[in-house]
Formats: sequence, C-alpha cells, structure tokens
Amino acid sequence: MHINRWTKWQLLSILTSETSPKIFALFFVGVIFSFLMVNVCFNLYVDPYFIFRTSPFDERLPDINLQQRFAKPLQVITRQPRIVLIGSSRVYRGFDVKDDFYNMGISSMTLVEASSYVKHVLNFTPARKIVLGLDFWMIDEVEATKEGWDKKTGTISYTLKSFSRALLRGNEAFRVFKGFIHNNHHPLTEEKWSYTGFFHTSKRSKNEVEEMLLSYVKAFQKTQIQLEMLSYLEDIIRQCKAKEVELYVYISPLHPNIKEEYKKSKNAPYFDPWKDKVASICKKANISFYDLSNILDNSAPLENGSTDIWLDYSHFSPKIGKEILQRLGVK
Repeated sequence: MHINRWTKWQLLSILTSETSPKIFALFFVGVIFSFLMVNVCFNLYVDPYFIFRTSPFDERLPDINLQQRFAKPLQVITRQPRIVLIGSSRVYRGFDVKDDFYNMGISSMTLVEASSYVKHVLNFTPARKIVLGLDFWMIDEVEATKEGWDKKTGTISYTLKSFSRALLRGNEAFRVFKGFIHNNHHPLTEEKWSYTGFFHTSKRSKNEVEEMLLSYVKAFQKTQIQLEMLSYLEDIIRQCKAKEVELYVYISPLHPNIKEEYKKSKNAPYFDPWKDKVASICKKANISFYDLSNILDNSAPLENGSTDIWLDYSHFSPKIGKEILQRLGVK
C-alpha cells in the first residue's frame, strides 16, 4: 500500500515539475522506439514475404502469392544474384534455379513492368546476365500494368519505402504467425516458394488443367495487342547495354492448344508480326534471341492432367526450363 501511494505521488510530481515535458517526451519516444523495435524483430523473425530469412518461417507463404510485385523486388536485393530470370508465371513455375540465379518471374508480368524490373535489378544487384522470357500478351494495351505494380520500381525512394513497410508493418507477419500456429499440425502443401524465387507447383488433375485453359482463354479475349509497345523491349536493351549486362531474350514454348486459341482470337493477325518484330529488334541490337514457341509442337493434349513436360496448357515444367537454359547457354 505504501509503495502504491509513493508511486502515485512520484508520478504526480514528475508530471507537475518543471522538467516534466522533457521527461514525458523521452518516455514517449522510448515507448514508441521500443514498440518499433519489437515490431521489426517480429517481422524479421516471421518474414512473411521471405525477404530476409534463408529459409521460410512457413513454407506456404501465402503473402508472396498475393503480393509478388511487392515481395520479389525486395527478395532480389537481399539475394544479390549474378543471373536473373524475368518474365511471367511461366518463368517462376518453369525454372528451378539455384546458386547465383534468382527467378524474378511474376504473375502476368507485362513488358512495361519488365522494363521497370530490369531497371531495379541493374540498380540494386550485381547481376551480369538477365534472361527475359516473352509472352504474346505482354504487350496488351488494355492492361499495360497490373495491380500491385509501382511506377517508381527501380528507384531508391521506392526501395526504401518497401523495405520500411516490410520491417514496420506487423499485420502481415501476425497473420502468417497466427495461421502457422493454428495449422501447425497439418502437413505442408507441395506448392511452395524457394529461396531463389522458383515456385514448386503440384501436379494438376485433368479437370484443373481444363479449367485453367478456359480461364486463360477468357482472360486473353480481353487482350488488345499493341506492337508499338515493343519499344519497352528496346528500352530494356538500352538499359542492359548501358550497364554492360548480357541480355538473353526468348519467346516461351507454347502448347498446341494455346496456339489454336491464338489463331481463333481477334489478335491472331499480330502473332507472327510480333515474333518477327522481336527478332528484328534483337538482331539490330546484337542481342541473343531464341524463338522457342514451336519447340513443343508435338505435345499431346493433357488428357490425364500434368505431364513431365507441361504443368498445364500454359505452363511448361522445370524439365523444359532446364532445357531452355541449356539452349540459351546461360550458366
């Protein structure tokens, strides 16, 4: 009881003394600083975007799936790779890379976005080689960029802001931590992200493969190809030459069923001109270019789901990814 009265008296004297504003300010700053440090440590421990850890806190890492355009630009900085692969989900599902590689494949990446990611890689990593995987719909003028992309990608201000968010915002880390605790007794799914940016994809059933094809076709129907947007490829080439970084450009292998859908679409007249213009741009700039769109023309329909060649009609398997890197001579 005596201690309680003394504590109240002492607190009252502090708050009413001449020096109380200074003491209160220091106390307030100390509390805020302590809270921030606890938050930073918690974020570093859980690391929901797998930016700082060498192995994930939780291999499911749902936050990367939902925010690839936020997570991967930060991952590539902390990985400091010598070789970077850039492209769509065909890249992040198709190339199981290790060592000096980083797979910066991002879902539905457009060429506008690819240009900014190349700038980001050149500014913040020691990469000496960049492999760019091109897809027909990457020059869609209807959706030149996707949700989550930031036009300041590749700048110091964007990078500092993103790292601050990753370290100071605790809601994502808390959600991952809570989910891990509640589901810790459940076996982990086969699908997971690796340290080098590759996504291990589970085999898909026949129904899943067919549903994904319908979804792909439906999305592609909204696409409006604009060949003038290949100016962003020229911009990527200029960036790499300025930094003396070797660039490899290839067109992704296509399943015959996808080609058939291209032929039936309103964008069919642009498909061959698109390939020809890409080849012309690369030849003029003396850039290594490989048209791999036809290398799997003999592929059979996926009547039983995924095969050792195709995960689904849109995504080739890591087996093919390995062959592509061999063809390109990238190592």
